[in-house]
Amino acid sequence: MKLSLHKLLVLGLCLFVGACAFKKEDAEDKQRQDLADEVTKQMQEDHKNGVVVLKPSNTSVEFVELDEPGYYQMVVKWPEEVGSMEVYINGNFQKSVSGNNFFKYDTKHNQKINLTLRAYAAPVHGGSFLSKLERTDLVSPYDYIVTQSGSLSTELNITPNRTYFLNGAQLFTNGHNIRIETNKLYVEDIENQTGIAEDRSHIVTFNQKTIGNKPLQFQNSNISIEADHAEGNLRVAMIGADGTDGRDAIDLISEQGRRHMSQPAAAGKNGEDGVLSKMIPCHGKHCSGAQEPRCITNPTSGSDGANGLSGSRGEDGSKGGSTGNLSVKIEDHSKFSLEVFQKTGKGGRKGKGNPGQIGGPGGAPGNHFHKCASASPGNKGKDGEHGADGKDGDDGQLGMIDTNVRVTIGN
Repeated sequence: MKLSLHKLLVLGLCLFVGACAFKKEDAEDKQRQDLADEVTKQMQEDHKNGVVVLKPSNTSVEFVELDEPGYYQMVVKWPEEVGSMEVYINGNFQKSVSGNNFFKYDTKHNQKINLTLRAYAAPVHGGSFLSKLERTDLVSPYDYIVTQSGSLSTELNITPNRTYFLNGAQLFTNGHNIRIETNKLYVEDIENQTGIAEDRSHIVTFNQKTIGNKPLQFQNSNISIEADHAEGNLRVAMIGADGTDGRDAIDLISEQGRRHMSQPAAAGKNGEDGVLSKMIPCHGKHCSGAQEPRCITNPTSGSDGANGLSGSRGEDGSKGGSTGNLSVKIEDHSKFSLEVFQKTGKGGRKGKGNPGQIGGPGGAPGNHFHKCASASPGNKGKDGEHGADGKDGDDGQLGMIDTNVRVTIGN
C-alpha cells in the first residue's frame, strides 16, 4: 500500500511529538529519583554524624511493676545514635546518660510525671546539642491498696492496674456498692483471725457490732470484682444489716409532740338537786303548827363519764437487709480461691402499743332531801382499748453469687 506525501508528513509529526513526550517524562522521573537519593544521602550523613531529632515515635516510656505494692519503675529509651542524654523529671535534673540509650526512675503509683530529654551528639561528632523532647502526659499506673481496716462512705467504682488486700486489712462496705476492674489482684491472709466470719473476711458488707441500729442509706451491697490474674484466698462476708426495731407508741407520741393521755376522759355531768316547797302555815283545829314542806322535784342522777380513747399502735420493725449480690470473674485463677459467708439481716422487733385512756368518772347525783327520792351517781366511762403492737420486720433474703473460680460458701 502506497502512502501519500501528506500521510507521511502526518505520521512523522506524530512520532516526533511522542518522542518529545517520552523525553519529558523521563526527565521528571530522573528529577524525583535525584531528590530521593539526596534525602537518603543526607539521612545517612546525619546517622554517620550522630544527628538525631527526638520525637515520640523514636523514644519510648514504659512503667514496670515493682514487687512492693504501689511502686513502679519508669524506663525511658531513645535512639542509639544519641551521644549523651540529659534527663529531667518534673523540672529537676536527674542524670546525664552516655554509653546507654535508656534511663530508669522509681516512682510511686498514680503520679503525674513531666519528662524532659535533651540529646547531644557524641564527642567524636562535636558533642553539640541535637534536640529536645518534653512529655507532660505521663502518669504512673494506679494501685488500689487496702492496708488497714476502713469503711466506705460512698460507692466504690475503680479500674486500678493492681489491687492488694494486705495482711489484716478489711474493707467494710456499709451497704455501698463495689465495682473493681483490675489487671492483677493479690490477697494476703488475715492473721489472728477468730471463728467469726466478720473477723476473718477481707470484704465485709456490714458489721452489726459496730453499726448497731444506726439508719443506713442502703440495705445491701452489690459487689463485682473482675481481674485478668489473681493470687490468694479472698474471703467475702455478705451480711445483711439487721432491721431497726419499731418504736413503742409512747415514744412515738413524744417524738411527734403529742400529749400523752395521762388524764381520764371527761367526767359525767352532775345531777340536778331536788326541790322542796316552802313552809306552809297551818290553820284550823287540827293544826299543831306550820305544815312541813313537801318535795316538788326529785333530784336527777349524774350522767355517765366519757369513754376513754383507744391507745396508739406501736411502730412496725423494719425488714432485715439481704446479703446482696456478689460477682467474681478471674481470667487466670490457678492460684486463687474464694470463700463467701452469707448471713441475712434479722427483722426489727415490733413496737408496743400504749394503754388506752381511762374512762371518765360518772357525774355526782343531785342533792336530795328526806321528802324527795334519792338519785344515783353516773357510771364511770369505759377505758379505751389498749393500742395494738406493731409487726415484727421480716428477715432479709439471700443474694446471688456468680463466679468462675473455686468457691466455698458458708454461713
